Amino acid sequence: MSFVVDASARARVLVTGPDGPAFLHRLTTQHVKDLVVGDARLAVLTTDKGRVVDVVHHVVLEEGILLLGNKLDSDAVCAWLDRYCFTEKLAFAAFGSGAVFVDLATADACVAGAGALEPWAMARHGGVIAVRTFDRVDAAGAAVPAAILVALDDSVLPVADTSAEVDLAAAIAAGMPGVEISDAHTPLDLELHDA
Repeated sequence: MSFVVDASARARVLVTGPDGPAFLHRLTTQHVKDLVVGDARLAVLTTDKGRVVDVVHHVVLEEGILLLGNKLDSDAVCAWLDRYCFTEKLAFAAFGSGAVFVDLATADACVAGAGALEPWAMARHGGVIAVRTFDRVDAAGAAVPAAILVALDDSVLPVADTSAEVDLAAAIAAGMPGVEISDAHTPLDLELHDA
């Protein structure tokens, strides 16, 4: 099953500065402060009471730490981060020129090695990164491994099929949070154990 779905509405926020790793470590559910360039993890941004704000991929690049959201856009993630930034030496801003949600074969054609990525891992080729994400479920109920491709510069991504939509029922069956990402749930409510 081949698919290319527009993911440009997803947050793509780059966090830079010496305090970035420790800052994000405090604000997410995942151990991220010791990650090095090339590492990626799934994490959850939460409210003060541990409720879900968004599920993000935490990707360490040479340029800084890239947060790829699922529900929120870049402005919303920046606003949320700003609430907790006081004296830290860091900056954050929207980053990248585009993103698409694709099957692993398509990802591998754009970023060598993407087809063999383990869940939540990343690979990079020039100005494009591939991050293994939640699988999609096909009509037969079989899992189809998927990735998010992000252009970090003016690199060209595959053209999204504007008629293709990720079916909500299939997304939920695959464990991909959809409408349930809200402050009404905790990460464990959504079985986000990997995060």
